[in-house]
Amino acid sequence: LVAALAARQLESIGVGGRLKKRTTRSAAAGPPLVVDTPRIPDRLRRLDATDAAFSFVYQLIGAGAPTLLALDLTACSDADSRRIGALVARLPQLRLLRLAAVDPPLCDAGLSFVLAELAAPQKLRLLDLSNTAVTKDGVADASRRCGPQLIVRARGVDGV
Repeated sequence: LVAALAARQLESIGVGGRLKKRTTRSAAAGPPLVVDTPRIPDRLRRLDATDAAFSFVYQLIGAGAPTLLALDLTACSDADSRRIGALVARLPQLRLLRLAAVDPPLCDAGLSFVLAELAAPQKLRLLDLSNTAVTKDGVADASRRCGPQLIVRARGVDGV
């Protein structure tokens, strides 16, 4: 994976829980060494970061990923709405956003903030809010902000 990233040949990456920041100890039991983050390919279209640490995802694509169409943050840890908003603001082509079961749980106010930060809300086609603290009012707000083309997936959301 790292070699392919370095060669910048991938258009889709599914890394799941492997995107956790790792440290390793040197042979001499010295201080921990942080593993460098690989550079993301210019043509990246999809990133599946299910069960990853959001801070590491942000390190990967926080500077922007102009061609990213689909971002799956399902069950990401430390993914508060301000951090998610800061990330999606840098993804102008985003069509699919999965926020199912993020931690801490996303609520209506948090969703509103994330949607306000979207670079191009009218381009979003699928929003997964399953197993979040979002209510039917939050889902309705998402539909208003993103337009009639938006499909909202909301399993486990109250009132939906």
